[in-house]
Amino acid sequence: MLTEQTNDELAALLASTDPAAMAKEFATKYEGRTIRYDGVIAAVNNHENYDTRFDILVPVGDDPEVATAGPNFQFRDVSVTFDLNLTGDNVPDTLGVGDKVRVTAEVVEYDERQDLLLLDPVETTLR
Repeated sequence: MLTEQTNDELAALLASTDPAAMAKEFATKYEGRTIRYDGVIAAVNNHENYDTRFDILVPVGDDPEVATAGPNFQFRDVSVTFDLNLTGDNVPDTLGVGDKVRVTAEVVEYDERQDLLLLDPVETTLR
């Protein structure tokens, strides 16, 4: 598992204030690898026309209104109940904007058109 303490490239990506080019290179190099970082739910939108599947924006940090660094990480087409693999002492039924999480996820790809680094959740813990 890659963390900012164990991987210099992930640390640089999480700290970057202009991460687009880095995100593309990182996603290509580390596709299929697992990363862990502390993030915050910045947006939750229905995926297409579904009521129980969502696209969730999870940038680095603690405040969804103050994105200071790092790429636009997104979980795409996920169910909160099943796909996020929520763990910990305070597992909620739903997640919302402002919830602070520790993300453990597999790198899927970089969507250059939308400037999103797509992740597949392995474990999501409220912090």
